Amino acid sequence: MNSVTRTTDLSLRSIALVRALGTGDEIEAAHILGTLSPEQTLGMLVQTAQIVVTMQRSLPGSIDSLCDQLEAGVRR
Repeated sequence: MNSVTRTTDLSLRSIALVRALGTGDEIEAAHILGTLSPEQTLGMLVQTAQIVVTMQRSLPGSIDSLCDQLEAGVRR
C-alpha cells in the first residue's frame, strides 16, 4: 500500500470514527480503533482532531467553548 492510499484509508477511518462517536455507536467506534496498528494511532488521532476542528468552524462559538462543553460532559 503506498503512502497516498494509506493516508486516504486513515482519513476515511477517521471520518468513520467521528461519525460513530457522533451517533453514539460505541461498538463501531471500538471496531474502528481495534483495526489500527500502533503506528497508525497517532495519525488517526491527529486526523480526527482536524475533522472535529473543521466541523466546529461551521458552528457558532469557539474551539475553547466547544472544549469546555466536552470537558464538562466528561466530568459529569
